[in-house]
Amino acid sequence: MQRDIERQRKRWRFGARMGAGLDPELFLIGVQARIGPLFSPDLYLRPNAEFAFGELTDMIGLNLEGAYRVPITFRHGRWSAYVGAGPALNFIHQGVGTRDISFSNFNYEMRFNIFSGIQFRRGTFGEVKTSLWARGVQAVRFVFGYNF
Repeated sequence: MQRDIERQRKRWRFGARMGAGLDPELFLIGVQARIGPLFSPDLYLRPNAEFAFGELTDMIGLNLEGAYRVPITFRHGRWSAYVGAGPALNFIHQGVGTRDISFSNFNYEMRFNIFSGIQFRRGTFGEVKTSLWARGVQAVRFVFGYNF
């Protein structure tokens, strides 16, 4: 029973992320969860929230993403590569003026994120992410983080 509880505990991991976006320039911080494996030993659900701000743009993103470990490395090796995608709910404010975090100033956009990255066995990861079908802010984001 103890082994079963430990296995279930390992299916849920939480982490923190930070990074930078290009076009427009953004600095982002966020939190994430990693749930899985689901349906396959290589498939994970990775919901996350990102809070990004820059000189002219503020963004709050709620992302429901899935990640697939690419089988080019050993499953229990030192590092593993992954790719992923998923829908995103983004609230974006662009403009010059005072910083006022009020949702009445934000525009809502639905997007689809795609990403690729490398995760090390101890929990550190790095990835490149972009959004498809984004009208206002098509940011390429470089994200680094740690899963606890």
